[in-house]
Amino acid sequence: MRCSSKPLRLPAWLWVLMACALAANVGCKTFGGKLRNPFAKKPTEPQAAQQIDAPGESIQQAAFEQPSPEAKAGMTKDTGKSIAEAADERSFWQKAGDAAKTENIAKRWKKMIGRGPNEAVARQAYADAEAAFRAKNYEEAVKKYAIAADRWPDSMLEEDAMFMLAESYFFCDRYSKTSDTYTKMLKKYENSRYMDKVMVRSFAIGKYWDEVGKKHKWLVPNFSDKTRPLFDTQGHAIAVFEGMRMNDPTGPLADDACLAAGVSHFMSGHWEDADHQFDTLRKEYPRSEHQVEAHLLGLKTKLKNYQGSQYDERPLTEADKLVDSTLLQFSRDLPEERERLQATKRSIRDQRAEREYINGEYYYNRKCYRAARYYYEHLIKQFPETPSAKLAEARMEETKNYPPDPPNYWGWLGKIFGERKRTYN
Repeated sequence: MRCSSKPLRLPAWLWVLMACALAANVGCKTFGGKLRNPFAKKPTEPQAAQQIDAPGESIQQAAFEQPSPEAKAGMTKDTGKSIAEAADERSFWQKAGDAAKTENIAKRWKKMIGRGPNEAVARQAYADAEAAFRAKNYEEAVKKYAIAADRWPDSMLEEDAMFMLAESYFFCDRYSKTSDTYTKMLKKYENSRYMDKVMVRSFAIGKYWDEVGKKHKWLVPNFSDKTRPLFDTQGHAIAVFEGMRMNDPTGPLADDACLAAGVSHFMSGHWEDADHQFDTLRKEYPRSEHQVEAHLLGLKTKLKNYQGSQYDERPLTEADKLVDSTLLQFSRDLPEERERLQATKRSIRDQRAEREYINGEYYYNRKCYRAARYYYEHLIKQFPETPSAKLAEARMEETKNYPPDPPNYWGWLGKIFGERKRTYN
């Protein structure tokens, strides 16, 4: 009997079965160590939260960390079942999905290598970071604040450490790291008590990037200046402005950020994006001190968005309404702009009249005189003072005796196959 030297090949279904068994083993080890005793009369009571009197703690923190009566009794608030029972009711696939999440894998890995949550270590690192920050040793403060935030997550100490970490990056002139840390902090702590300070810093970074980004091409990488991002400095500035408005829409700098984003788009020739920002500023911040700029610059962007009589009329119509609104609200405050706005109004009406005349000419050239006269008549009524209205009057006089519809050169086909009668609803 000859022995084969080829490796043993297992069928695919056996590999799948082995993988499922391994996943089940990992899930059982992950979710609980010991199995719950089904004959236990009551779950074990959790330990009471320790009261810590140290820097980074406040009345709000103590109230936030105070366990609820249901938690003290080991019961869930909604179902009245024990916490252990509620956890056991979750399916295997739900537990396996939670175990496969990136943040849970990272937590298990940190705990395995001895870097799990430790409040004592975190507070000592925070104290060392405070000392380094006061000594203006910002590089050392960055390291210590990062340790403090990492070793005691989901606490007010972490929020304090993340804010001070961003401050340390700011004084190190590493503005990209500062902005990223602010974003990460506000994502986890949406109503942070540092919101006002974060907005001030973010606005300063955005204005700096917007000004510096005009001198650099967005596609050219930055390897020398640590104050700028790797690519597209001006684009990052706009992202900072938009992030400010999303994170703090009712804050004191929300309208300033909206205007700054619109002006940046306007200077770059991104007319549609600029128009969106100015529209947002006019509608969502009616009491803003930047309403005049939003109206005047918004009018310019709408005229820039209009591409001609062969394209969409909406930018031209919106510009016409915006001129009326600007004259109504700010004519007394801007007497020097009144004449220019009126000239813009006449120009807009001339262009709208031209569109109507072009539509009439289309049907005139096809000898559909009834349709052509409809557009000419509408033009004369809506825009009587425009040059196109005089041309329309000449066409109306010319076509008054013309047949309304062009001759039917294919009538003989109707006699052969039968003519279908038109029905009107």
